[in-house]
Parts: sequence; C-alpha cells; structure tokens
Amino acid sequence: HHAAVVFGFEEQRGPRRDRDEAPRWRQAGWGEWQGGRGPVRLGLRSEVWGARAFARGITRTLSAARIEARPARGVVLAASHVAYHAGRGESVWLPEAGADRWVLRSRTGSGTRTRLEAEWPGMGGRLRASLALDASATRTRRPQWSLDWTGRTRARAR
Repeated sequence: HHAAVVFGFEEQRGPRRDRDEAPRWRQAGWGEWQGGRGPVRLGLRSEVWGARAFARGITRTLSAARIEARPARGVVLAASHVAYHAGRGESVWLPEAGADRWVLRSRTGSGTRTRLEAEWPGMGGRLRASLALDASATRTRRPQWSLDWTGRTRARAR
C-alpha cells in the first residue's frame, strides 16, 4: 500500500577508457523497491550493466539493501549493505548522504560495503555519525567514520 517500485533502462554510446576502442552501445537495466511509511522503511535496488545490447556481456552489477528507522522525533537510524562487481576498466559509484550534500564513492573490482548511520537533533542543529566497512576480494580496508554537525543561522537585518 505504501510501497513504490521503479524500473529503468539506460543506454550509452562511445568508448570507455581505451581511446582505440571502437564506439559501441552499452545498455543497463535497474530496479528499485521502497516500502514502509511509518517508523521503519526498507529499500532494495539492483543494477546490471552490459557491454552489448540488452545488458549482455555483463560489465558491472550492484545489489543494495537499506533499512531506516525513526524511533523518536528527529532521530534517524539506518543500515545499508551493497554488494558490487565491476569488470576491468569499470567503476561502480555508491551514493552516500553527507552533512550537506550527496557524495559518490567510486569502487572497482568485487566487494561489499556496509554503512551504519545515526542522525539526531542537538546543539541547535543536527548531528550525524556514520561508520562504513569495505571488504573486497583483494583487500580489507580500515573502517571509515565521520561525525558532522549542521546548523543554520539567520543573517541580521540592517
């Protein structure tokens, strides 16, 4: 009843990184589901990119899940997990919400990324804490964390 399903198709033409490569069509398909209207929401996303028409010759894939809870007024808790694979010369871009903008993180190869987030009102603004854990087949990266405060002020009228 309070869910949304979205499907998409994308097409690109041209060489990737190797300039000697002949221009060609690349096609992708993706789907996303978001559900829940109350204090708990769930989202799922899947993408498939191919080197040929109809996403054949798969070059990159992505599967993501996110759960978000709003247990009290102004408090947001979220956990997301992404599994990805990007073939040689390809990148996967993972979006993350920053304090004041969206940030795209580039990943190559195969791996996973788990991100925990908490946001709450405080000190006249909003506090946001996040912890990200990356793992890939070739190496495990150190956890990345951030703590941000965002506040608004009014300009004085003269």
